[in-house]
Amino acid sequence: MTTMALSSSFMGLFPCAPTSVQSDAGVASERMLCGTFTEIYGALSLGRLHRAICEGVERVRAECSTPGWDGYGADPVQRAVCSLAETIGLQLPSWLSAPEVGADTDGDLSLDWYSGSDAFSLSISAEGKLHYACRMGQVRTHGSEMYYGAIPDAVLEALLRFHRRATRT
Repeated sequence: MTTMALSSSFMGLFPCAPTSVQSDAGVASERMLCGTFTEIYGALSLGRLHRAICEGVERVRAECSTPGWDGYGADPVQRAVCSLAETIGLQLPSWLSAPEVGADTDGDLSLDWYSGSDAFSLSISAEGKLHYACRMGQVRTHGSEMYYGAIPDAVLEALLRFHRRATRT
């Protein structure tokens, strides 16, 4: 028997993660279902950012899903953190530029935005811990927040401040 628990995201319209799939058949079903929703969502102009994040997450997952992927003993990127990153991607304002998606050696995923010498980095753990750091000229801000179904205000506010500065320059 396959058990699949889908949570709602993006105001309940796209149930694409995180899940608690326990079997290979469940993973295949989840991918097919999420692929269908991603295709529908991709047809909307709002899907540009989410598509870019999903493509980056899939690339990183493929490259970094085995122990020691970096040649120095890095932890593998797990399916749960990939699903969470895609869910967070759905909740970001659609007009943001697409971030670079990368893997951290502890198995977390990072979403990174750059503008000249300014940078904003969001590290996402499978447990839902979000670490963020922002550098804008001489101003630096950072913090950690837990993800409980919505991007925490502190994280979103810091990202939006970074984006406003990036679009002015």
